Amino acid sequence: MVLQFFLNVSRKEQKQRFLERIKDPGNNWKFSDGDVTEHGF
Repeated sequence: MVLQFFLNVSRKEQKQRFLERIKDPGNNWKFSDGDVTEHGF
């Protein structure tokens, strides 16, 4: 049996997580300028 789950994250929550990721030096390496334009933040 295969189970498939989908996670629905609101735009507000996505933006908050994105901004937190930028502030955290441990995760900042994942950030690129294209992320801002891609996500429309």
